Amino acid sequence: MEENWLPVLNYEGLYEVSDLGRVRSLDREVWNPAYSCYQTRKGRIIKQYKIGHEGNKYFAVNLSKEGLAKHTKVHIMVLEAFLCPRPAGLYGLHGDKGRFDNSLPNLSWGTHSQNMGDDRLRDGTLPFGENHGSAKLTNDKVLEIYRLAWEGNLTQKEIAEMFNVSSMNVSYIKNGKTQSRITGHLNTPT
Repeated sequence: MEENWLPVLNYEGLYEVSDLGRVRSLDREVWNPAYSCYQTRKGRIIKQYKIGHEGNKYFAVNLSKEGLAKHTKVHIMVLEAFLCPRPAGLYGLHGDKGRFDNSLPNLSWGTHSQNMGDDRLRDGTLPFGENHGSAKLTNDKVLEIYRLAWEGNLTQKEIAEMFNVSSMNVSYIKNGKTQSRITGHLNTPT
């Protein structure tokens, strides 16, 4: 696949972004006070890093202009360069390939409700289960509680003590009243 490059919005002549989600600086003249002259600084691909809080991270890069540095999310740069500047009230959405694929086919502008619905469930940014800020259990532990509760070899109280949760939590997990997004795809054992 051929990689296409366009200027980063508001950083024209300094940086470019590709339709594959890579960012590069361009060759430019910079003042070197040690020699009292301008020197050519060679452009390069910029290393990306993750920003945001756990369960809601995105790739970003640092861009610098007129002595001011700013971290900028890569998916927003791709959308603004290849589609249009961000329309008022819309968000940069990731598609089926998840939030770490910033290639143009995986991106679109969309509403807040689109960003909070099935798209977030699919790409793992919806804060439920172990992604929720107050979660005590990992998804694997929820599945283990579910399995143990349906096997019937242990009481709910014994399971609760094993996982340091209440018996009521075990009951809720077993009966799909909580964590159903994790256990809901399982067939209820008979």
